Amino acid sequence: MMDTIPSPNGIAFSPDASTLYLAVTRANAVWRIVLAEDGSIERAATFIQLSGGDGPDGLAIDEAGNLAVCTR
Repeated sequence: MMDTIPSPNGIAFSPDASTLYLAVTRANAVWRIVLAEDGSIERAATFIQLSGGDGPDGLAIDEAGNLAVCTR
């Protein structure tokens, strides 16, 4: 399922570790991957579709769960 990601480049976990956010540079997007309790993937989808620029280059999440996206 996740073996064809176009240029993954940065990850961040939600504060409760139930969600993984993945910067997908060549798709110019951030994906949201919801995890099961055992760490397996329940579902994955585009969370943010960016426009312009070269795509996201890194991610960070603060204690309140706010996502920061760095672009190139």
